[in-house]
Amino acid sequence: MRRLQLKSKNTENQLITSVSRHQVMEVFKSMDFTIDLEGIDILILRNSKFPFHRIAIPNDEMISVELLKKYANDLGIPFEIFLP
Repeated sequence: MRRLQLKSKNTENQLITSVSRHQVMEVFKSMDFTIDLEGIDILILRNSKFPFHRIAIPNDEMISVELLKKYANDLGIPFEIFLP
C-alpha cells in the first residue's frame, strides 16, 4: 500500500493512511447524506438533495485515504474535509 504524506488540520506533518468510519459518517451527514441501505459488509448513503448521489461505505473501522479521495473527486468536494 502506498503511504501518503498529508497535512492534517491539527498537526504539521502526519502520515495518514486511513480515517475513522465515524468521522467519515459525520462528514457525509453534514452534507445531507442519509442511510439508504445497511448490509453486513457495506452501508449505502444517499444524498437527500438532487442529484441524489449514492456512496458505498465499507463497514470497517477505518476507511482508506485512497477511497476517500475517490469519493471527494466524484462529489467535487475538497479531500481535506475528511481529515481529522
